[in-house]
Amino acid sequence: MKATVLRLLLRRNFGLRARILGVVVITTTVTLGVAALLLLPRLENSLRQAAMKTLENEVASASRDHVFERAAWKQYSELASPETRKSAAGKKERQLATTLIKDEASLRERLGATTVTLIGYIDQLGYGHPVVPVVSADGSTAVASSTSDALAGAPYDDVRTAYLSQRRAVFSFGGNSQVRAAIPLKGADAVLAVRKSIDEIPTAVATVRRS
Repeated sequence: MKATVLRLLLRRNFGLRARILGVVVITTTVTLGVAALLLLPRLENSLRQAAMKTLENEVASASRDHVFERAAWKQYSELASPETRKSAAGKKERQLATTLIKDEASLRERLGATTVTLIGYIDQLGYGHPVVPVVSADGSTAVASSTSDALAGAPYDDVRTAYLSQRRAVFSFGGNSQVRAAIPLKGADAVLAVRKSIDEIPTAVATVRRS
């Protein structure tokens, strides 16, 4: 289409200045279009890497402040044991579940995360169970545990990697929609699965592409 317009400009009986201006406008438009195709993938990748670096810095800062050592993660982790999951939640379990909700909410705020999920009762192969506090309609708290990917933050493949890799935090991307951190908790046989949404990055790049 642009090439056709360019040929018409050159053939029609327009003045020299008009012809030059038309050629410049069309050439500039084509050049910008090609540049956008080349630069937008780099822009998206740069934004994704920046989001990952931000999460890494937030986790490192929280670690320096001993944030991950303040909660009763070992006790929380035990809520995911088969014995606890099969029995009715007692007063102690309900209190722990209530406290877990508060501790995870505090971490979400500190890390700027979308979700923080405790993966407890991890076996030697690195497989564990998400500990999911559930608040019922009457305000009481119990604990549900499931390996279903329907839970927020799933899948948890990075949790297994973090648990088995010398207990170091592991950072990764969850597709195009999130950055992830799996943070092993000392002495708890548990890992925190941190998820932060980056949905706005593809949306922003698509907006630039259309403009």
